[in-house]
Amino acid sequence: MPYSRFAAFNVVGAGLWVPSMVVTGYAAGETVPNLDIFFVALLGLMLTASLVPGGWHLLRERRLAARRRETEAAAPETIR
Repeated sequence: MPYSRFAAFNVVGAGLWVPSMVVTGYAAGETVPNLDIFFVALLGLMLTASLVPGGWHLLRERRLAARRRETEAAAPETIR
């Protein structure tokens, strides 16, 4: 896809996305009572869902590094 076509679609998409999200947020705020409570819970859930994969990856990498250190310490050095 040529860049000019991509840029045009990107601008049109942004032009449609922003007003649709504003209207959706306004409509939800007007129709759902106590939306702030649900919003805080949803925000917490989204934050947790965003941080868990990174934490999981970090934990796995640390375990793998520790396992490698143990293996290197247990195995005698070989001369090449």
